[in-house]
Amino acid sequence: MVRVIDVCSGTGLAGIALSRILRGGGFEVKLTLVDLRLSSLEKGRKFAMQELGVEPGIVVVDVTQPLSLPEVHDIALLWGFTTPHFNPWLWVKVLVNVSRALVDYGVFVYEEGDRVYDIFIKTGFKDAIPMVAEGSRVALDVFAGRNGRTGDTKRIIVDLLTGEHVEMNVYYWDIASSATLTWMFFEDIDFMPARSPFSGFILARRPRRVIKPEDFTLENPTIISHQTK
Repeated sequence: MVRVIDVCSGTGLAGIALSRILRGGGFEVKLTLVDLRLSSLEKGRKFAMQELGVEPGIVVVDVTQPLSLPEVHDIALLWGFTTPHFNPWLWVKVLVNVSRALVDYGVFVYEEGDRVYDIFIKTGFKDAIPMVAEGSRVALDVFAGRNGRTGDTKRIIVDLLTGEHVEMNVYYWDIASSATLTWMFFEDIDFMPARSPFSGFILARRPRRVIKPEDFTLENPTIISHQTK
């Protein structure tokens, strides 16, 4: 039995795809989907039933909050270049939960890219980026500030025709930075380039057990808990 947990799974495409590959290799698979959005998990449940013929476990939770699971897993996934949603302080909390969700020999695989190269070196940082310019939608991605303590960059997506807008915080990870933090929680780290030398998959193996998870998930250091606005 191979137990797979898909973190920030959305509709579970990555977890379901890996489960199919493992089953094709003769393994029995148990899949768990973890996401903040119940609506996405319900779609993932239906899709897994359609593709795998079995119902996955689903857990509705913010993965930066303490995560309690009924069992440990062999493989954890974080797919879809999700790391920009987490600044370094939040990424540590994610790593706490992922490492605790795995067996001692477990593997954590996540997609990662070098945004320092792609955004700041190759193309140059842009204050405004056209997002959509077709039909009845004209949208713009606008820089709206940066928090020096968390590292978050605020971007606002604005529909220029309707005035509707959405704010989001992003962190521009590079491969070395996220891998180094991940190494604090896993004994070995590797990188597998996929589309280019600056984009691919980070593989973390064998969770360390020497850090008290509660030190990271339940508390914030002074630098961000008492930051000035």
